[in-house]
Amino acid sequence: MIIDSLRRYTKPVFVYLPPNSQLRGGAWVVVDPAINPDFMEMYADPISSRAGVLEPEGTVEIKYRQKDLIDTINRLDDSCKLLLKELNHLNEHTNNLSMNNDQQYSTKLLNISIEEHRQQLRTALESRQQELLPFYQQVSCCFFF
Repeated sequence: MIIDSLRRYTKPVFVYLPPNSQLRGGAWVVVDPAINPDFMEMYADPISSRAGVLEPEGTVEIKYRQKDLIDTINRLDDSCKLLLKELNHLNEHTNNLSMNNDQQYSTKLLNISIEEHRQQLRTALESRQQELLPFYQQVSCCFFF
């Protein structure tokens, strides 16, 4: 409704952004001079004012994606580091077993229990990551702004 009124408005409209101000997201849409270029003008401090700025959550979502958050969780959280270490050890152990064809093990039974353990570790890791993800998203907004 405001945008429609501004589009038909025939008097001059001046938008001024003082120094160190920001015009974010939805507010930008309402006062964008492109709505009525013949009558709307925008003025802002060229050094310290910013317009058309995304909210912190939007910027973080673009610059610091979920994959990056998961990588950060894996790097910083002790539980995730331990689970990843166990998974890597299990993978190395499985590779060593497959290389030793001389020894006669019941590798089929052993592989099943290893695969079950691997799946349990993956499930625990994903559960921990999902538990921590909201906190890391919230903190990332603070550090980007």
